[in-house]
Amino acid sequence: MKFNYKITNIDYSDSTVTIRYWCEGMTSYNGFTKVLDFDIKTIENITEEEFDKRVYTYVKDEFSILLSKYEDYKNGKYNILEKIARSARSIDVV
Repeated sequence: MKFNYKITNIDYSDSTVTIRYWCEGMTSYNGFTKVLDFDIKTIENITEEEFDKRVYTYVKDEFSILLSKYEDYKNGKYNILEKIARSARSIDVV
C-alpha cells in the first residue's frame, strides 16, 4: 500500500505546513491532516526525498492507525454505518 500526501497550506509566518495524507484505494481522505513545523535554514538544503521521509516519519503512527481502520472498513467491520447511511430513518420516541 502506498502513502500519499499533499501540502494544503504553507504558513511562512509560523513556519508550518499543513499536510493531508491518505493511502491508495481510499475513497475519502479529507479528515487526515497534520501540521508540520519547519526550519527555514533546514528546508533550504534538503531534497524532495528527504522532505518526503520527514513527512512520513512525522505521521507514521497516525498513518499506521489509519491503515488499521481502513483494513477494518474493507473487511466489513463498519458495514452497519454504511447500511444506515443509505436512507433517512425515523425513530418513535415515547
